[in-house]
Amino acid sequence: MKRLIAIVALTMMFCTGCLSGVYHFTGENEHPYNATSDCWNNCLGAWWREPKNEVENAMDAYTKLVYPFWVVDFPLEVVIDTVAFPIDGTIYLCQDKPKK
Repeated sequence: MKRLIAIVALTMMFCTGCLSGVYHFTGENEHPYNATSDCWNNCLGAWWREPKNEVENAMDAYTKLVYPFWVVDFPLEVVIDTVAFPIDGTIYLCQDKPKK
C-alpha cells in the first residue's frame, strides 16, 4: 500500500504544471500568468462557482474528482508561469491589440 501511494505521489509530482505547458505549446497563452489564473478560478475554485451549462457541470465534476491533483499542481503553475514571465510579458506587450 505504501508503494502504491508513493507511485501515485510521484506521478502527480511529475505531471504538475501541465496547464502552463499546454498553454505555451499550443499558443493558447493569452497573458502572463494565464495558467495560474485559470487553475485558480476553474480548478481550485470549482467548489464555489456555479456551472452555466452541462459541459461546465461535467468539467466541474471531473475537477472535483481529481481535486488533490490541482492542490499539488497550483504552486507549480505559479513557478512555471514565473519562469516564463519575461517571454510572456514581451510577447504580450508586442502583440497588436484592437483599438477601442
